[in-house]
Amino acid sequence: MFFAFNNPGQVTSIGVQLAGETADMVGVMGVTAPASVPLLAGIDDVSRKITTTFFDFAVDLFDKTVEGAKHRVDAAPQLPEVEVSYTSGDSTGGSHVGAHRSGFGK
Repeated sequence: MFFAFNNPGQVTSIGVQLAGETADMVGVMGVTAPASVPLLAGIDDVSRKITTTFFDFAVDLFDKTVEGAKHRVDAAPQLPEVEVSYTSGDSTGGSHVGAHRSGFGK
């Protein structure tokens, strides 16, 4: 795979942007989460099932979104190291960047 760096520090700045966007995303989730669950419309079976279904959906959606935000937070600080590895490998004529092991998902 070919990836050209136009500016030194490009991947590092992407990491900074990633961290900022993630903070914004988490802030929006805090505002929208309560509104994503409808209030119980009535005491009939259909109303209860609709509320339960939407609640279950909202819990699943926000669980996955929070997990995604955590991965973004974990990834952002790793990008400067990846950039250094790539840049040094590229400047010495290396054909690839060594595998970068991190604690993603731990």
